[in-house]
Amino acid sequence: MGHFPGTFDFTFSHVDYHDVTVSQVIVVDVTVTLDVQMDDIVGIEDEVVIPTEYAINQNYPNPFNATTNIYYSIPEDAYVTIDIFDLLGRKVETLVSGSHAPGIYTATWNANNVTSGMYFYIIQANDFSEKKSMLLLK
Repeated sequence: MGHFPGTFDFTFSHVDYHDVTVSQVIVVDVTVTLDVQMDDIVGIEDEVVIPTEYAINQNYPNPFNATTNIYYSIPEDAYVTIDIFDLLGRKVETLVSGSHAPGIYTATWNANNVTSGMYFYIIQANDFSEKKSMLLLK
């Protein structure tokens, strides 16, 4: 098939075997030509998805080496923080800190400057707070 704009031919064949013998088979070929102009092309817009509740998903990949992604959902305007902590409860990094409109987000943590081990990440947004763990293997 070609590229838009252009002319495109489609051929459809229909064989009707309904209530006939083999000698009475009817074959119908129909060719349709479409002439598509740029004015005829309709754009497709991305659908905006507004979450109905706060959520933070398990990071991916997990375990990870060097970088990992944390996906989270915000259903209303909120000031969001995501902090990374080590096993002793020391804050290693603030990954996210700022106002967010409703939506689905991704934060990427580059852990090149920390040692292997278990880490926790905590999201806080309005009255929502949740903690998850992740494993860094170098």
